[in-house]
Amino acid sequence: MYIKLDFDKYKEYVIHEKKFDLNSNCEYIFTTIKKHTKDGKRIFPRVRTTNKDFNQVTSLYDFMVKDEILFAINAGIFNTGTNIPECVLMIDKKILVDRKETYIHKSLKDGGDKRDELYILGIDSNGNFKIYEPQYSVEHILNDGCVDAIMGFVPIIINYKVFLEADIICSYSSYDKHPRQIIGQYTNEDFFILTINEPGMTFEEVRNLLKGMKISMAYNLDGGSSTQTIFHKKQLNPTYREKTGRKIPTVITFEVITGELVVDN
Repeated sequence: MYIKLDFDKYKEYVIHEKKFDLNSNCEYIFTTIKKHTKDGKRIFPRVRTTNKDFNQVTSLYDFMVKDEILFAINAGIFNTGTNIPECVLMIDKKILVDRKETYIHKSLKDGGDKRDELYILGIDSNGNFKIYEPQYSVEHILNDGCVDAIMGFVPIIINYKVFLEADIICSYSSYDKHPRQIIGQYTNEDFFILTINEPGMTFEEVRNLLKGMKISMAYNLDGGSSTQTIFHKKQLNPTYREKTGRKIPTVITFEVITGELVVDN
């Protein structure tokens, strides 16, 4: 079960540092989140919505100030006209969105990727990330032991190997510089977040940055002006839209739990 956050007690398990990459001429924030605490608790990633019906979505900052959460980032892609998450969304083993049609954009210049080209990020009952190829149904992901699932874009690293196919799948995004939100895990199952600020990085620059780290997987979530990273109630990256950040429908939180994860079916 989740516990009310004692921030001073658990803040030591989140280590963030602002750095500058000379190769891409870009500033970024690298955050490592320990999975296990000294007192036997776990820090668990979960997909959350900022508004139940998506009709009054908020920025990540406004979402975080309402509750005691250790750390959170923006999450999945969404229809910029309706604020409804695109293609796939599962929370607490409940399938909220499962659309197989074309990934819809507000503007044609934003690209034209389809569900059958983009990969899915799942979170299993042990708090580990899983990456699913596009053809996998949400029912399969649920039956494979995941409690949450969301659609971002593509893996950067999958099964310890660099995923070069990302350049082909998301060519309109790969070769251009964009602010990005990369989520992943080390081989010891601790988590990391790579938040890339403007002017942004290409996929190749991201791969070069992560090269040599003991990483089992890395996944490119939504980015651009949606990129938002909050440590408790402090925003770590610049705000790109509006006073507190772009309004987004989904976030990934890192919360402290005790005992086994219990999900209501």
